[in-house]
Amino acid sequence: MQSSAGKGYSKTMKLTKKQALQMFLEFYEGPRGDVIWKREAWNNFTDSLCKDRQISSHQYDTWTNPF
Repeated sequence: MQSSAGKGYSKTMKLTKKQALQMFLEFYEGPRGDVIWKREAWNNFTDSLCKDRQISSHQYDTWTNPF
């Protein structure tokens, strides 16, 4: 999984949760059926988006885990 912006995503504007989830699912390569791993990967992914300023701290703090 990549931590930087994927193809077609701009680093200058904040992503929506829908866009971030789409990016995550494009790059997700984990064990099938391992929900705990997927949740942890989502948390790590959103953390990297926040550190790269692709999402705000508020988005990071308020988005619920979709898995």
